[in-house]
Amino acid sequence: MPHEDVHDDDAIVADARNPDAVLRALRAERETARAARAEVKELRTEVETLTGQLAEQTNARAAAESTALRYEVLTENGLALGLAARLSGTTRDELNADAKALVGSLAGLSNRDVDLDGGARVPSTRTRSPEQQHARFVAALLTPGRDPYDDD
Repeated sequence: MPHEDVHDDDAIVADARNPDAVLRALRAERETARAARAEVKELRTEVETLTGQLAEQTNARAAAESTALRYEVLTENGLALGLAARLSGTTRDELNADAKALVGSLAGLSNRDVDLDGGARVPSTRTRSPEQQHARFVAALLTPGRDPYDDD
């Protein structure tokens, strides 16, 4: 851009012929460059820090969205939220398919006839009542030389 004032151009030419003025101008340029490099270094450090924070926040958001999606799928399928870690998949469709498979597996368990009475699984061949068996067992215990477990 041309200078508007001719006197400024004359001053620049005069300073260019003066070695002290050239040295001052060179030192000022070097100092400006040093300050610019320091500012660039600070800005790079700040960009690295902010990039790291952004990555952490992005990961935290993805984890929260994944957990929320798992909870939604569990709720939609009537399952307990504690089963969230059990589900496998990353998309809603994959999680839904796994939840449906889990519901099917659990439904098979609840439809079983479970007998927890602790009794024999094979029908007894004994013809005596429990009271009679108990009386015979106690009598065998009280009779010397007789085995209470011998069924005669």
